[in-house]
Amino acid sequence: MIRHVTAAVLFAAVTAVLADDHFDRTLSVGSQPDLYVSTGSGSIRVNPGSDGQIHIVAHLHGGWGGGGDVEARIRQIAGNPPIQQSGNSIHVGESTDRSLFNNITIDYEVTAPPAVALNLRSGSGDVEVNHLGRFLSGTSGSGSVRAHGLRGPAT
Repeated sequence: MIRHVTAAVLFAAVTAVLADDHFDRTLSVGSQPDLYVSTGSGSIRVNPGSDGQIHIVAHLHGGWGGGGDVEARIRQIAGNPPIQQSGNSIHVGESTDRSLFNNITIDYEVTAPPAVALNLRSGSGDVEVNHLGRFLSGTSGSGSVRAHGLRGPAT
């Protein structure tokens, strides 16, 4: 009996700590938008899509030691994604409340028009761009930055 209770408590603790969620948004833009994506922890992958749209899919993962509120913060981020649009300029992952993102990894998969200007930053994770971008500025604190088939300069 004690083993069953211990196993149930352990399972509940592990599933609460390893919380996951996602969000999916499509934004209308012109043919040459500016896209800024930032994540403290996680990967950023950008692939070509159709003119006039940026499609963002984010996968959120809770880490160990994030405290009891990781699952609630993940639900909060998924319910109100950190995406801001001002005309042809899209900002993803920026927030004034950095504590909201503690111990949470966000992996971004984005499709964008081929003539997009990209500013991509990951604190810990890979940045990958495939066959698009009139401009690329990409950095990662611990991860690689890979660009294939860029259509403009990179810094």
